[in-house]
Amino acid sequence: MQLTRDELRSAIREAASAEFRDIPTDDALIDYTFSPSFEATMKDLIRKEKRSWWRMTNTARKRVCIIAAALIMLFATACSIPSVLKPIVNFFSEVYETFAHYFFEGEKTNTIKTEYVLTKLPDGYVEVSREELDAAIFITYENSDGHSIKFSQKITDDADLYVDLEKGTTIEITLNDNSIMHLYEQDNFIRATFVKGTYYIVIIHQGDLTQQEITEIVNSISLIS
Repeated sequence: MQLTRDELRSAIREAASAEFRDIPTDDALIDYTFSPSFEATMKDLIRKEKRSWWRMTNTARKRVCIIAAALIMLFATACSIPSVLKPIVNFFSEVYETFAHYFFEGEKTNTIKTEYVLTKLPDGYVEVSREELDAAIFITYENSDGHSIKFSQKITDDADLYVDLEKGTTIEITLNDNSIMHLYEQDNFIRATFVKGTYYIVIIHQGDLTQQEITEIVNSISLIS
């Protein structure tokens, strides 16, 4: 005899009831024992959930997103780090008819923490004076003819320079580290202004040195080790 649809459903319900007939309806009465593997897994999960970063890494998709974000940040940081040879303070100029205004932008400093030194001087020049302050360093070199080279390293914080152009000329020269030097010349007087790191440096020469020789002196500047 063929069963009706209702009779079939009733038979299925009876079979299911018979399968779970011996299971208590009260969970507290169920006798169970977790396996050692299950216990270890749960302890590891509980330990991870207590960590502050668990909610950010508890799925494969979240972990992939975090790794991708970290790689992007690492790449961007690497691209933004300037070469140690290049200044991290930018040197700008505004040239007018009778004078030039120089100013600085970037990671300016308000105290001298590292010192630069000239490593190449023309024959006969020796150091005759030195003054070291928190905001500036002044060194003077002279030769037997009375010609001088005056070196000064100064902070860039709140620094503005004005140069009179009525009696001389000014040009820009690219140095070996690709930074720009502003060179002012008048008769036997040369003033070179440029940036090194977070400082600006001025070299003033009174004598017979040429622009090329002054540029070679500037390119010889290095940090004191």
